[in-house]
Amino acid sequence: MGKVIFEYENGISISWNGSATFNVFNDRHNTECFTDYGATTTTKANEIADNHYEEMYIEWQQELAMDNC
Repeated sequence: MGKVIFEYENGISISWNGSATFNVFNDRHNTECFTDYGATTTTKANEIADNHYEEMYIEWQQELAMDNC
C-alpha cells in the first residue's frame, strides 16, 4: 500500500505511510512525525490521524487562550 493523505482545515494534512509512521504537514511543511502500530487498515489510520488532529487543535486552542490572558 502506498502513502495515504488525510486532509484537514487550516492547511493541515497527515500522511500515513501504510505501516506505522504518520507525518503532519502544515501548508506542505513537515512539522511533526509520530508512530502508531495500531494502524493496520486505512480506516484505523484515518481514526488515528483524526484523533491526533483533534489533540493538536485542542492544544492550539489552549495556547491561543493563554496568549490572550
